[in-house]
Amino acid sequence: LLSGSGDPSGASFTPVMTSDTAPSPNVVSVSTYIVYDGYTAFAGHTTGNFGWQANATTGWIQLYTSATNILTAYSLQEFGYGAWGVARMAQAWTLEGSNNGTTWTTLDTRTAQTGWATYEIRTFIVANATAYSYYRLNVTANNGDASYLEILNIVFYSGATPGVAGNFFIDLVGLVLYGPFGAAWPRIGSLNP
Repeated sequence: LLSGSGDPSGASFTPVMTSDTAPSPNVVSVSTYIVYDGYTAFAGHTTGNFGWQANATTGWIQLYTSATNILTAYSLQEFGYGAWGVARMAQAWTLEGSNNGTTWTTLDTRTAQTGWATYEIRTFIVANATAYSYYRLNVTANNGDASYLEILNIVFYSGATPGVAGNFFIDLVGLVLYGPFGAAWPRIGSLNP
């Protein structure tokens, strides 16, 4: 888990969406929305409360791209709105990949993602070597709001890893040290004794 802002790797394959179906052939689908449809979470906004708002406390959002990509990391950004946005941010989810939009493979599972700050970006490493054309974030809990789920920005990464070449990365959740960064994240040791 990385925390910070901006593009941690420069290897994003997330298109900047202007609607649920543009630019073509990319498509964004969601389980539900209230004000801002799903594409807004892939529109590149990092401030301004213009991301996906679901009128439920759980839900899913998926991105289809015509090209297959090997997802190696992804970032989620808190929506804004101060305490309201923090309570509506995803707290538990699975990230899934598919090549037909029907059969899904779980690539990452996260729980207890609490303590979000306004507009905070968290980046997560995924141990994945398979290329998919569909990626779906399936949120199973928010951070306590009784009505809504909100995510400002979602970015998917492939290839190069977060950080600068030659640096090391510590996954404090999984207690694993990775580095040096290159085309893959070689595991060089565990912080667990």
